[in-house]
Amino acid sequence: MRVSSFAFVVAGAVLASVLVAGCQSEPASQDVLRPVRTTVASPTVDGGSRTYTGTVQAGRTSQRGFRVGGTVAAVPVNVGDRVTTGDVLARLETEDLALRADDARAAVDRAEAEFQNAAAEYRRVRALYENGNASASSLDRARTAFESARAALSSARKRLRLAERRLDYATLEADAPGRIADVRVEAGETVSAGQTVVLQTSGTRLEVTLTVPEVQINQIVVGDTARVSLAALGDTTLTARVTEVGVSSIGARTTYPVTVRLLDSADRLRPGMAAEVSLQAPTRAARPVVPLPAVGEDRRGRFVYVVRPDTGGTGIVRRRPVQTGDLTARGIEVLSGLQRGDRVVTAGMTQVADSQRVRLPADPDRFAFDPSSGM
Repeated sequence: MRVSSFAFVVAGAVLASVLVAGCQSEPASQDVLRPVRTTVASPTVDGGSRTYTGTVQAGRTSQRGFRVGGTVAAVPVNVGDRVTTGDVLARLETEDLALRADDARAAVDRAEAEFQNAAAEYRRVRALYENGNASASSLDRARTAFESARAALSSARKRLRLAERRLDYATLEADAPGRIADVRVEAGETVSAGQTVVLQTSGTRLEVTLTVPEVQINQIVVGDTARVSLAALGDTTLTARVTEVGVSSIGARTTYPVTVRLLDSADRLRPGMAAEVSLQAPTRAARPVVPLPAVGEDRRGRFVYVVRPDTGGTGIVRRRPVQTGDLTARGIEVLSGLQRGDRVVTAGMTQVADSQRVRLPADPDRFAFDPSSGM
C-alpha cells in the first residue's frame, strides 16, 4: 500500500508542533540558593575562672575493724565523737582468746623443760664420747634430740606471741586524732576479721573531690589556688589549694579526678557536703571561639565552613580544616585554621558543600551566637 508524500509532510508538521509546544511549556531551570545562618568567630577572654561541682571529704577516712573475729563486747563511741590516738573504739569478748594464750604459755613451759633435758643429755653423751665411752651413733642421737627440742621451743614461743597478739587485737583503738563518722556494729554482734566496725575520719584539713573534663585537665597543676563555696555556709567562700591531679580517667568517662585541700576551717563543714570549686584558668593568647554546631567532623577531620559574603545577600562557603581546643561557656576554641573575624556557618552546614553559593539572612548578626541560649 502506497502512502502519499502529502501524508508524510502533514505528520512531520504535527510532530514538530508538539515538540515545540513541549519545550515552551518546560520552565527555565534556576539555581536554588541554600539559606544558612552564620556568626563571627569571637576571641576568648584571657584567664578567667571555671567552676566545678565537688564533694567535701575528710583528709583521711579509715574503715577500722578488728584483725581477729569474735563477739563484740562493747562499742564505747558514738557517731560524731572526737577521739585521740589510743582511744578505745570497740572491744571483743576475750575469754576464748585468753584461754588460747594460757594454752600457748603452758606449751612454752613444756617445751622449755624438754629442751633443758635434751641439752643436758647431749652434754653428757658428748663428754662420754670425748673420753671414748660412747659411740658416734649415740652422740648423733643426742644431738638430734637436742636440736629437735630447741626447734620445738622456738615454735612454742612464736605460738605464744601470736596468741598474745590476738588477745591484744581484741581491742580496737584510734590510730589518729579525728571524729567518728559511722558505727556499724553493736555489742553482742559477731564480726569477722577485717569487717568494718567504725568509720573514722581524721586529718587537720578537709578536702573537696571533683572531676574535670579531659580538655581542661592539663590546665590544672598541683599548687593552684581555688575558691570553694558551699550552700551550707551561705555567702562564705573558703580558700583551697590543689593537692592531687588525676592521671587516669574515671571509668569509661572522659573526666579526671582532682582534689583540693581547704586552707580555711569552718565548724559547720561536714564530709559529704556539696561544694562548688572555682579554679583560675591560665592567662594565654586569645583564640577564636565558635559555637559547637559550627564545627563538623568526618573522616578527613574537623572543619568549619567560612562564608565570604558578596553583594545581593549571597556568599560562597569554603571548607576549612581546624584544630579545636577547650570548651568554654561561649563555645569551643579553635587552635588553628580560623582567624578572628571570620564568619562561619552555624546552621544548615549539613546541606552545603565546599565552594557552594548560599543565601545569607538580611541581617547576618541577627543570628549571632548567644552564650546563654547555646545557639
